[in-house]
Amino acid sequence: MKIFDFILTYWAYFSLISFFGGFIGIISFYTEKNSEENRKPNYRLAIILLTQLIVTIAILVILHSVFNVYVKRELESILNSPNYELYVKHKNITIQEKAELKTKLCALINPPPNHSGPDRYIKVRIKANDISLFLELGRDDQDTTLYWVFVDKYKVTKSNDIGKIKTEIFNK
Repeated sequence: MKIFDFILTYWAYFSLISFFGGFIGIISFYTEKNSEENRKPNYRLAIILLTQLIVTIAILVILHSVFNVYVKRELESILNSPNYELYVKHKNITIQEKAELKTKLCALINPPPNHSGPDRYIKVRIKANDISLFLELGRDDQDTTLYWVFVDKYKVTKSNDIGKIKTEIFNK
C-alpha cells in the first residue's frame, strides 16, 4: 500500500503540471479561434491538452476515493479485532467512552463541507495483532462535537481526513 500512497502523492503534483497544460490548451484554443490569418485553425493541440487535464483530475479523484476506502477498511479491521487496544492521549477516558469512540470510528461520516478546519488535535493509538495505527482527531473549529479523522500511517492521510466523527467525549 506504500506504493499506492507514493503514486497518489506524486499524482497530485502531476495534476498541477496538467493544469498548466490545460491552461495552455485553453489559451491555444482561444488564439486559434480568434486568429486573423486565412488558415483553418488547428484545434488538435488544444483539445489534447484539455482532455489530458480532465483525465488527470478524474484519475486523481478516483485514486483518492479508492485509497480512502482502503484506509477505512484497514481501520475497521483493526477495531473489529477481538484483542484490540485503544489508547487515547487525552484526559481520563472511561472504558464506556472508549467503546463509544470505537463505534464512532467504525462508522465514519462525511458531512457536507462547512468551510472550517481542525483546530485542536487528540492523538489516538489503536493496536491489534502487532499492528499499530496512529490517528489524529482534529476538532472542527466551528462545531465542537465534530472531529476530523487523520491517519498517520500514509502521507496522503496525514493531511487529508478519511472521514469525521460526531462525539461529546472530549468536550468535558
